[in-house]
Formats: sequence, structure tokens, C-alpha cells
Amino acid sequence: MKKLLKRSLSAVLASAMIICLMLGASVTSAAAGMAGDANCDGSTDNKDVLTLFRYLSGALNDSDVDLIACDTNGDGKKNNKDVTVLFRHLSDSSVAIYYGMPNVYTQWDSTALKCFTNPKQTTVALDDDGIRLTYAKASGLTDPYVIFNVSKYAKAVGKPELTGEYGAYIVLKVLSNADGYIEVFTQSPAAGDSSSAIYKADGKFHYVIVDMTDTTLTTPKKLSTVRFDWAGGESTMKNGVYMIISEIGFFKDLDSALTYTNMSEEEYEIDYEPEMPIPPEGDMANYVTSNSGATIARSSFDGTDTAMITSSKTPVRFTLDLRAISDYYDKYVEKGMYLGLRVRAGNQISATIQLTGVTDVSGYMVSVTDQTCEIDCANNGWQGVMFNLRDVAVYEKILKKLSFTVNSFTTSGSIEIGGIAVSDNINDVLVFCGHPEYCLNYDETLTDNDELATTVLTAENEDSSLKLWFDQSTEKTLKTDTESTGRTGYTVRMAKNEAENCQFFLAPARDLNARIEIEDFTNSNGDTVPFEAFYEYYHNVTNALRPDAIPPLTGPVEIKSGNSQGFVIQLTTTADTPAGLYESVIHVYDNDTGSEIKRAAVAVKVWNFELSEKTELRTAFALWGSYVLDSYNWNNVDFTDVQVMDNYFEFFLKYRINIMDNPHGLTSGYANRIMNMDRVNTARWSNLDMSIAEDNDGITPVWIDKVIYYPGDLDEPRADWQFALFKSITDRIKANTPDYRMVIPFERDCDLTAEGTITTFDNAAVDSIEFMKDYVSIWCPETFSFTTRDLSFISRTTFLQSKEQDHKYGTFIDRMNQEVEGGDELWAYVCINPRAPYANWKVDTDGTETIVSLWQMKEYNVTGMLYWSVDYWRVNYWDESTAWAFPNDGDGMLIYSGYKFGLPTPVSTLRLENIRDGIEDYQMLCMLEEALGEEAANDMISRITTSVVTFATDDDYIHAVRVLLGDTLEEALNH
Repeated sequence: MKKLLKRSLSAVLASAMIICLMLGASVTSAAAGMAGDANCDGSTDNKDVLTLFRYLSGALNDSDVDLIACDTNGDGKKNNKDVTVLFRHLSDSSVAIYYGMPNVYTQWDSTALKCFTNPKQTTVALDDDGIRLTYAKASGLTDPYVIFNVSKYAKAVGKPELTGEYGAYIVLKVLSNADGYIEVFTQSPAAGDSSSAIYKADGKFHYVIVDMTDTTLTTPKKLSTVRFDWAGGESTMKNGVYMIISEIGFFKDLDSALTYTNMSEEEYEIDYEPEMPIPPEGDMANYVTSNSGATIARSSFDGTDTAMITSSKTPVRFTLDLRAISDYYDKYVEKGMYLGLRVRAGNQISATIQLTGVTDVSGYMVSVTDQTCEIDCANNGWQGVMFNLRDVAVYEKILKKLSFTVNSFTTSGSIEIGGIAVSDNINDVLVFCGHPEYCLNYDETLTDNDELATTVLTAENEDSSLKLWFDQSTEKTLKTDTESTGRTGYTVRMAKNEAENCQFFLAPARDLNARIEIEDFTNSNGDTVPFEAFYEYYHNVTNALRPDAIPPLTGPVEIKSGNSQGFVIQLTTTADTPAGLYESVIHVYDNDTGSEIKRAAVAVKVWNFELSEKTELRTAFALWGSYVLDSYNWNNVDFTDVQVMDNYFEFFLKYRINIMDNPHGLTSGYANRIMNMDRVNTARWSNLDMSIAEDNDGITPVWIDKVIYYPGDLDEPRADWQFALFKSITDRIKANTPDYRMVIPFERDCDLTAEGTITTFDNAAVDSIEFMKDYVSIWCPETFSFTTRDLSFISRTTFLQSKEQDHKYGTFIDRMNQEVEGGDELWAYVCINPRAPYANWKVDTDGTETIVSLWQMKEYNVTGMLYWSVDYWRVNYWDESTAWAFPNDGDGMLIYSGYKFGLPTPVSTLRLENIRDGIEDYQMLCMLEEALGEEAANDMISRITTSVVTFATDDDYIHAVRVLLGDTLEEALNH
């Protein structure tokens, strides 16, 4: 039987010979020195295939098998499977084969499994492809890890033990269903004595190389154990996340590791060692000074030159001289959005470090507030802290000095500075700070592939001095900004039953009275996509003319020389809109002469899938009717207050947003029509003593899933009287509607007695969350609440719970997950706060933040958004000459009164348009999850955001990811 099996492969192997011989010398080079040296001539080449063929076909005697080193798959056996592996490798060098090296471990059985010990938040099991590590949820903040006993494994499989020199570079071949990083600790795990590498969830095995050259792993006489912290941190962990390790290798040098993995040095450096603009090599103490009497001394740690700061006084203030660093590099240090500082605490107890000032190249120092990071004083190794510079105005964007203060400094200890990084790339600074687990899943090559981006059309009387350009709908271009993006055409992408915008700008060299005409968006069959045109209105916010309101474009618009003017085209598809490309042309006329002076191509591609009328993200936004009615002079209009209120209410349904209070109440005929619409998913019921569980004055029981209770007195509870009201209010509701849904927004976690009186933590029986469990069914925290404790290395991070509350009750996210698992809902809200580094919906924040905030809701499985006001009109928001008073950043104002323009409807804003886009993105992410699974949705989300404080800000990149989302969904739903 054995001979017959050998001969049955002869035809296949003959074909294999032909393919392999065509590969020539390059194959020999790629395979040299491998255990596929079947003829034992010292090289691995096509002759080995012939030898194996002769053996397996019976031309060689069975007694010769021991001379043939053909265990190419490393399973400890020599059989037909080895020929398949060798052939695949010779055809495709990326297919790894077993080297037979003593420093590579690939044999996994029950004995080898016992070499993985002391698992924390991890289950360890055999898998067909190796060892499977699976996340096992547990309380606390410890990263999932397992210890691998190197010495025990070597003895178990008959390999020689390795010395520390083999610990310079550790190679792992892994497959995971979630992006992350693996951190390898030495055999006596200690903070700082480790190194890490990123891995990707790309659906296949790939190699990661961990550089351990700066650890003590390279020094022992015998490699004993190493610890794999494999998940990349608590925030990326969800039940079902796993990693399979199929190979573990130990190498003396990088070249050997690269040869084994078939990786180039460029690939290795791109994945794991991003270039940082700073620090320079040399003495770090040369760049640090102190004006508070602190002593700066030269020192070194872990191979890094440091500046050691000691002081007999506290707090300690010091300055980093970036100009000196600029001289070292012979180039200026330009301000990036992110600043990383590498620090090491020596004998400190609870220190924090604060960025207090930024001095620009002109010598002017900009004071910085609220930029404080925690220093992990239990960590005696390097750690990074990260500051946000995006809101810091710096002349010519050139940095000269940075000023810091160390608070709670222990005078018997020290702080060491080991380097600084400034970059617009958040991933670079995250890696520099030692937190690659929060890196975005960037694809540097990702673009929207818009063929119209460089298309140039010529008008009949072309004015070459007039600039016309397009930009993403998230970009907020100041009135005084006339720099073109260079994008001369634009293609909108959208689904069926969706609304999307296109934004373009004009900047004339002379005063211009511009008239805009836009052709119909038409496909080859004559079908059209309806659109409306708007112009951008500029408001004086923080002493800059910023765009926000977008009134309808009904006539010419005057544009002054030296200014720009933005325009918005809003396109709307229906469920019946045919998929495909619809083309149009924008014509710009000089209204004074009637001449066409500019022309541009614009189009919309409609994806072949539809967004349902039912909106997945619930919304409950407050419209204050008194402000609306007060904004109109009813003697000067032809419509009634009832028409206006109805219009304002229904206006938001176009944006997939629910105004929480029906203008006619829920017992009206109007409500009966509105509440049965699929887009309506939330309405507030204010009568606590009337049942909605049965027919009652027009109330329909089927609405129960849409109705919420939101008692205003319980909003953001923070006082004894509010907690005292919980029981009485809830008892009234329960008496009539046992299955009630009550939402309570909250932004703090108070320590309480059992009766609900605010007290101290030491005297507390419960906290706010424990107290509200008996009353709340819709949890609605402010968005900052999703900040995990391990993000405290980033400045301005805020936590809902104290560390003591985390320890006593569990983390906030874990607690919310438990409530959702028990049947409750999880919503979120923004209200004035949070501010940077968090995303918000302000006039003076980047439009990408609005999009990001809605992606974050899907990231944290939030199913509803509440907003306190859409029309808090308490400022002169139309006056360009005077800066707004509070709220000077648009909080609570997502629309403007239409009265100024004679409209019975509100005027939308760029922010509201972006909120709608984010809600529709949320809808598409839900569709992607349903079509391709949770992993696919999470992978898409990680391209834009990995936490509430680590997210993308580049408009073009975010737009490209959104195009990728639509393209992926179209492919999934149509094949």
C-alpha cells in the first residue's frame, strides 16, 4: 500500500518539476539552507524535488528515508505532506517551511501545551495550527498574558536549550481576529523590561518580530521563560478575541530573523519602528533647562541618554529647548498635532506632568491650560505621555521652546527625560509613547480614487484669476482662507435613500458678485438625483469668521477680494434611485456682466444598496419651542406658528434625528401620523401618571418601544434632592407603565449612602450607577465616560469614576456592558463638554470630529444619542463684526431661525449635515456587521478611531475610509 501511494503522486510531481524549474536561481537563493535538502548536497534547489520524487515513486529504497531531510512542515514526520509544502515554497517563497533549526519552535502537542503557564485573562488550548490564546474576561485592568517556559519546551521536544544571545529578536507567526500588539517581557517580568510589536487581523498568518535588544533577555546563560502580553491592552479586548501562535523563533540578530520570515528590513521598520522627527542622538541634558531651581544632570538608562531632573522644591518647572534641537538637525521643529514626551520616574509617589507653555519662533509664549498627564510612578522604566497641540496657535507653525511643570514631585526622587516627538501622525506618537495598541489601522495608500479630482473644465469667458476648488464636507474653511486644495472636480458617493453633500469654494482676485447655476445630476438613461444648493454663512466665533449656517442659495452672492466663499450642494436619493453615475456641471457667472467665468465637473455615484427608513441609532434631541416662536415677527410672515413648529419638527426627520417632544403631544392626530413613521424611533412622554401601556386618548400600545421618560428634575443628578426624587418619580411611572424606558443623562459618579445622600468614598454604600440600577433602563453618560484608565498618559483625559470606584465596582465600560446584557440600553450625549482631545460638535472644532463621534458610538455599542438643545439662541449669531458671547462655540445650536430669510423652516448648519452623515455611517456599519460579521465592522472602525481620544483628523483620509465602507458594503450585498 505504501508503494502504491508513492506512485499515485508521480503525475502531480512531474508537473511540479516543470513549474519549479522555470523559477531558476531565485528559488535556490530563497530556499538555501533549509531542511528541504533532500539529496543532502548542502543546498536546497530543484534537484531536491527530483530526489523526493524518486523516493516517493519507489526509485529509492525505503532504507534511504533517514538520509532524506524532508520534514518540511515540521510535524516530526517524513511523508507526502512534506513534498507538498516544499513544492509550494519553491513556487511561492512566502510559504514558510520548517528549517530544522534548534531555535525555532513549531511542534505543538499536549506536552508543549503544558509549557504555557500562569495565564491571566487568557485561555490556552491546542489548535490545528498551533497554540490558541483566547480572551477570558475578568475584572481588573491587567492585560491578558501567558508565560511561555522556553527551557521546559526545549526539553519536552528534544531541542537544545538556548542562551540569552538568542533572545535578541523573537519571531512569532500569528493569526488573530483583532488588531493589537504583543508585548514580550523577560523571564523576571518587570515594568520597562519588555518590547512589543504590532500585529494585524488580516485573516491569515503573518510574522511579527519583537526587538528585545534593549532588554535583559539577552544576558542570561539560559533562556528560561518569557511572558506574552498578547492582546494590546484592555480597550481592544472583547469576548471571542483570539490569537493563534504557530511558530516561535529566537534569533541572535535581525538579519537572521528577517531571512527566516522572508521580510525585508523596510517592511520590518515600517510596521514596528516608525521614524520619529525627534529625539536627536546625544546628550539629552543639552536641551533641558530649569527656571525653578531644579538641577539638570546627564544620565542614561536602558541605552538612552537622559536628562535627570532633581529638586529640593516642588513643583518642578523645566523647559525643552527645541531651537537647540533644530540646530542639531539643521531644520526647524514644526508644530504637529501631537506631542510625545518620554519620561522615567525615580522614587516618585503620584506625580503628574503638565504642558504649561509653547514658545514659537518669534519668542512669543502661548499659555496652555488643562494639559496634564499622569505619570505611572510604579513603573521604573520608560513611559510616554502625550499632549495635544491642535488648538495651540503658533506663529509660522514653528516651535522654539516647550515649558513643563511636574506636580506632586517627591524631592527625594527624580524625573528623567529621554526624548520628545512632535508629529501630525497620531500613530507615530502613540508608538513613541509605548502605546501601539491604540494605533489606528492606517492604510497610507487609501484614496477615494476620484477621477474628477483633477478634471479641469473651461468656461466661455474663463477668469484664470478666480480660484475654484472642492473639499470634503467635513472641512471648515475660514472666510479669509483662500488656499486651494487643487481638487478641481468632485464625485459624491452615496447609497440609495441617503443624503450627502458636496462642498466647493470660490476665491476671486477682485470683488465679485457671483451667480451659480448647477446642471441636473443625470445618468445615461436620463434619471436624475434631486439636489438643493446652499451658501455658507460666516460667524464671528473666537474672533475668526467661521462657516456654520447654510442658507438656501437663491441669488447672487457677493465675494470680496482676498476672501473665499463656500457653497454646499445637498443631494438626496430615494430607495428607487437607480445605482450608477450621475454627472453635472457647475457654472459660475459674473452677475454684473452676465459672463460665464468658471466651470467645474461634479458627479454623484449611487451605490447599489439602500439605507432602510428605520434608523439604527436612536436619537432624542431637544427643540426649545419658545426660542423658535420668539425669533419670528408674526406680523411680517404669511405662515402660522403651528406651521412653523410642525416644519421644524419634521425638518429633523430628513436628518434621521428625532426631536424628543412632539409639538402637539402624543395624544394628537398629528402624533398618530408621525409616530407610525419608520424614521421616528424616540418620543418623550411627560405625563408620569398616565399609562402608555394601553389605548388611552389616542396613545397606541405599539409605541411603547419608541416612548421614553426623561424627567427634567433628574437630569445630570449631582444633589441629594435629585437622588431623593428617583423613587417617587419611578413609582408613579411604574404604577401605570411597568415596562417603562427611562433615560437619565449623567456626567459624574457620586458616592452615596444607601438612602441616596452624597458622602465620601470611605463612607459610601453605593455610587450613582449602583443607586440608579433600580430606576434607569437607558444609561446615558457623557461621551468622555468611555475613557479607560490606561489612557491617562494622554493629557486632558477625564474619567467618570475614580480609581477607588473602579476597584470597588469594576470599570465603567464593564458595568455598562453588564447592564446591557441584562436588557438595558446604552446611549450617550455631549453637552458643552467634553473638549479636546475628545470629539465634539462645536463651530470651532474640526468637522471630522462630528463624524468620528458617531463612529465611536458604534465602537462602544452605543445605540442612542441625546442632545440637550438644537436652538439655544442666546447670542447675536448673524453679526460678523462682534464675537459671540456664551455659548461662543455653538454648543446647543445646530440650526438657525429661518425668519431672517423669510423661511418657515430652520436653516441648517455644516455641523448638522455632518451629524446626519455620521448617523448614516453608523447605519452602514450596522449593515456591514450584519453582512460580513462583527470583525469586519470593527476593522473598518479601527481605521478611524480606536478610543474616545485616539482618532483620525485628516478630512481626505476619513472621506477615503467612508468610500471604502460603501464600496465594501456594495460588494458584500451584491455578490
